[in-house]
Amino acid sequence: MQSMAKSQVQIKNWNNEMIQKKIHIQFIILCLSCLTFCCCGNNKPERHYYQLKIGGHSAFVEIADSVQKRASGLMYREALSENHGMLFVYNKSQKMIFWMKNTHVPLSIAFIDEQGIISNIVQMEPYDGRPDYRLPSYASTKKVRFALEMPQGWFQKKNIQAGMKVIIPLEIKKQ
Repeated sequence: MQSMAKSQVQIKNWNNEMIQKKIHIQFIILCLSCLTFCCCGNNKPERHYYQLKIGGHSAFVEIADSVQKRASGLMYREALSENHGMLFVYNKSQKMIFWMKNTHVPLSIAFIDEQGIISNIVQMEPYDGRPDYRLPSYASTKKVRFALEMPQGWFQKKNIQAGMKVIIPLEIKKQ
């Protein structure tokens, strides 16, 4: 009888140990899941903004200064914050042509020369799914070194127009 009671106690102890191990394993899995979510759950790249000054107004811009960054631009964005956009930086002045492939936010683009003077501003319509060969293009009227994309109507709301100077930080101009 004692041996049966002893084996029942051993089974109970063994069951308790198994339950505790199971709880520990579940806790470890939960911790790992939390770490994964915290560290890897947000796949959005961290964005760095530079401040430009135009006619007493500030624009906070990401810089597109490589072939890859200029090619992707503001593609696949769902929205842009007020006063935020992207400055496209080129090594030398040239005539520029942009399109809105996979860009779902309506934009305005200011083409800016080497001295920071806006040559022209164009309203660009969001991508509507049509084939590449049917997409409209948006061009500078002169050779320029920079193009500034902002939410559509931003320049007009701020009364910013062609001929005005954009103050671009020297560290960006040197790129």
